[in-house]
Amino acid sequence: MSSGRVEKLEGMETIKIRDATADDAAKIADIHYNAINQRLHVFYDAFFARNPRDILPLSTAAALKDPAQIFLVAENTSSGEMMGFIRYYMEHDVVEEGKPTTSVGEAVDNQTNPVPSLFAPKEHLKALWTRFSAREDEIDTCYMDEAKGQKHICKSIVFTTI
Repeated sequence: MSSGRVEKLEGMETIKIRDATADDAAKIADIHYNAINQRLHVFYDAFFARNPRDILPLSTAAALKDPAQIFLVAENTSSGEMMGFIRYYMEHDVVEEGKPTTSVGEAVDNQTNPVPSLFAPKEHLKALWTRFSAREDEIDTCYMDEAKGQKHICKSIVFTTI
């Protein structure tokens, strides 16, 4: 990972791109929350048992602990203010059979009293949630069979200065 890259475009502040740390979790979650349209907050709040404002800091902190989750942050070098972030996941081909995974890709042991998911639905929506999950499994099977596992298309991005 190349961190510490500094870019300056004419008329703009100098921005440093660096690897995120655990100390960045709260600010990343805040930027993420504020970037989501207010209508989506209402939508998510209607389905999830927890409010998105509560989910994002917890899920961000957990994701930052997972080495497969890569976070880079853009920081204003003058003020030290975090201006944005990017997160991506490195998918591995080998998955240990029979081990469930968390939402951030970590293997977990079967627990007698498992912690409820951050993304658990509200109680009255659990049956509907289960039906949607079954449909998601069908779509995942399609990705594996028809699209050879490809879920995203990414073209090269080239940045130039004028």
